[in-house]
Amino acid sequence: MRVKDINMKFNFDFDMWTEPEWVRDHGRGTITVKDASISHNLLPMNDEGSLRIEFYDTAFNLNDYDVEIDSDSDLGKATEILLNKFKNFFKQELSNILAWRMAKTVEDLMNRNLIKEGKGLEIEKLSARLNTTLTGDPMIVNDVIAFPFDGSFISS
Repeated sequence: MRVKDINMKFNFDFDMWTEPEWVRDHGRGTITVKDASISHNLLPMNDEGSLRIEFYDTAFNLNDYDVEIDSDSDLGKATEILLNKFKNFFKQELSNILAWRMAKTVEDLMNRNLIKEGKGLEIEKLSARLNTTLTGDPMIVNDVIAFPFDGSFISS
């Protein structure tokens, strides 16, 4: 799965409480991410009859990353410099969050629309439902995914 042209802006307020008191500071900050892209592989698996999707081999390309902090003291500027230096740490954490969210979105959609959350697929002409509880891990062959499911009929 690959997503391109990701743009994000994180706005935050902060208060820094320290001892001694003269080191304290508060203000507002913004972290801006522009023109980023993420790619990762999804691995579908059976989880007690429902579909679970894990992600692996995540690659995150971060073209533009900037931190701006406006505060009452020069500590805000020092913090801004520090956060700008942590670009790789931020990149890794952001890639994990985005990959997890994308995997869970696909998982939820598939469970809701294909697996029907254990309720089965409605077959109107037979007044029954087809049991779509997964019996094994989905298989991927030649870019086609197959879902092994129970297939028994549930009377309505």
